[in-house]
Amino acid sequence: MIVRLKNMLGEEIKKNRQICRMSQKELANRLGKSRQMVSRWETGDATPDESEIEELAQIFGVSSDDLCQPKEEKVLSSSKEEKGLSDIHQTIQEASHNILRVKMKFLDDEEERLRKIKQIQKERRSLKITVIVGVILLILLAMGLIHRRNTLGPNGGIEGPAVLDNETGIIVNGTKKPQLGG
Repeated sequence: MIVRLKNMLGEEIKKNRQICRMSQKELANRLGKSRQMVSRWETGDATPDESEIEELAQIFGVSSDDLCQPKEEKVLSSSKEEKGLSDIHQTIQEASHNILRVKMKFLDDEEERLRKIKQIQKERRSLKITVIVGVILLILLAMGLIHRRNTLGPNGGIEGPAVLDNETGIIVNGTKKPQLGG
């Protein structure tokens, strides 16, 4: 009779663990026990003490009497309750999966948003560099033109009317101004 009660308690522990969709390892972790100990309880090779039975009952959401009561003595509504608990648990699990999916979608969207922000920042830096280089080139060009004007004069070193010979590309009808330093 004691062996039969141990087996029934083990079966109840296993059944309730499965209803709660927990592995032996998950249950063991919540109890601070080893997975092997939970396995021994479920097979009837060992029996949990009273405090462990109380903890198990609390985890499974049942009373310790329900956990220890042999299967044959339970009322028929138990299977309806199990089905109800199983349905509730399945609904909760589906809701958790949906929440996880939404969270993952949010994280993907957030990751995409951050990627776009980084791309825009990179493009802005590139544009700033291009503008700065353009400004520097304009300053250098202006400085070169000022230097040329100061060294060659306003007509580029040519006095008098200057005409460009289109065939030869040579300036005619003007005299070259002597260049400084040369």
